Amino acid sequence: MSAYIETHTPMIEKDLLIEALCKMGFQRQQIQVYSEARNLTGYYSNRQSAEIVISKQSGKNCYDIGFKETPIGYRMIADQDDLARGYDRSWQNQLFGHYETLLKQREEAEERRRREQEAKRRAEEEARQKAEEARKKLIQTQKQMILQRARKMNYMVKERQVGGEVQIMLIRRSY
Repeated sequence: MSAYIETHTPMIEKDLLIEALCKMGFQRQQIQVYSEARNLTGYYSNRQSAEIVISKQSGKNCYDIGFKETPIGYRMIADQDDLARGYDRSWQNQLFGHYETLLKQREEAEERRRREQEAKRRAEEEARQKAEEARKKLIQTQKQMILQRARKMNYMVKERQVGGEVQIMLIRRSY
């Protein structure tokens, strides 16, 4: 007599699970993905359901193999006959290894992208600061030129702050 065996897995990302199954030799079209759990085809009346299904027509498995989504990760559901025919603990560990490698690659890519975005943000901030410094330097240079010219022409110069702006008044005495 045959029965479905459920195995909890560390896999929580659907797309990485599917990619890991592809790395195990399954073609993408052999992996059926459903939005709602579907009944697996098993020995007589053995009924289990899963959202990700490897059909018994896909390979060396006698019955459907499924992956059921749970709040703590996917459970692998396989008939004990299939477990004896190669989908045993060793096969599952290989699958978990592929999944972990893919997860690590994704995390590294996300970290690289985050660092690149941070470097870009810093470069933009530095460029903005340099532009602001150049603007301030230009204003200061223009101000100095105005003050020098005014003094050469015998103007008295008064400077005051009004609402964050600098006002320069040129006063000429006339007798």
